[in-house]
Amino acid sequence: MPEVSSHAPGTPSWFELSTSDEKGASDFYSATFGWVDDPQPIGDNWFYHMQKLNGLEAAAIYLHRDEEREMEVPPHWNTYFTVTNVDETAMEYTLLKAAGDDVAGVMQITEEMGPVPPHWGVYFGVANVDDTTSKADFLGATILVPGTEIPGIGRFAVIQDPQGAVFGIFTGA
Repeated sequence: MPEVSSHAPGTPSWFELSTSDEKGASDFYSATFGWVDDPQPIGDNWFYHMQKLNGLEAAAIYLHRDEEREMEVPPHWNTYFTVTNVDETAMEYTLLKAAGDDVAGVMQITEEMGPVPPHWGVYFGVANVDDTTSKADFLGATILVPGTEIPGIGRFAVIQDPQGAVFGIFTGA
């Protein structure tokens, strides 16, 4: 994983998982991606679990907040974008670019996707989509979209972790 010290405005810059089972989620992602859990206390019996890869922070995991539990919000990934001024930022683009590079996309939720609320899909880069999908399946994940080739772009899969949070994996061509 390359070391990134700053993010250009408009690029995704942080990912965190809100889950109903922080230990189960930490164990799953550690076994799937090799992340090392570094829990940081943020309140009484409440931790923000920094997930590290090669000593660098890759993402975070935390237990649902009370408000999320009361509203029965399912486990989910939050995606944060770097902006110059948060008060002036609006997202109205189909393809998002930063410094001329594609960094994210926005798409319509189709009927075939079922009752899915609007959300940002989180994708993690992996060395081999099929190997990682097999590992996640063995660890109790549900494979929603098996390894699929995008000609000239790469290969991806979409996985639901054992707690219910959905994420994608990707290997470039």
